[in-house]
Amino acid sequence: VAQYRCCDNSCFGLGLVCQDCIVDHHEHLPLHWIEVWNNNYYESVTLRELGLSVTVGHAHGGGCPHQYTTTKEFTVLHTNGIHGVDVGFCGCYGADPEPRNLLLQAVWYPSTPLSPEMGITFELLRQSHALNCNAKLPAWDLW
Repeated sequence: VAQYRCCDNSCFGLGLVCQDCIVDHHEHLPLHWIEVWNNNYYESVTLRELGLSVTVGHAHGGGCPHQYTTTKEFTVLHTNGIHGVDVGFCGCYGADPEPRNLLLQAVWYPSTPLSPEMGITFELLRQSHALNCNAKLPAWDLW
């Protein structure tokens, strides 16, 4: 049943779609906000709640047959808010075994070098830097 919609402007024209379609469409856009129609109003739902799992570091995109996880919910800080994302890391032969390096390849800066459970997008880092340099906005005032 088509009852899901994306609130992000880059999904212009997507309209109302079913759960499988919204998850498939956001395989490479895991930091968008989704709403579901509950017969009275639209309420927020996360892509993680809808079953989206993101694999970082896999060369061909999509899921990895040798995927491993270090944490069930990975927290990502982005320009549009804080997201909980199911993250899997590519375990294919020849792939970088370090989660921090795989996160950097996905342009998510890891919070710690060992066993990161949180990351910040480079886009947010650039925005924060620009606001700090131009408007003198300190990092703790960003949120």
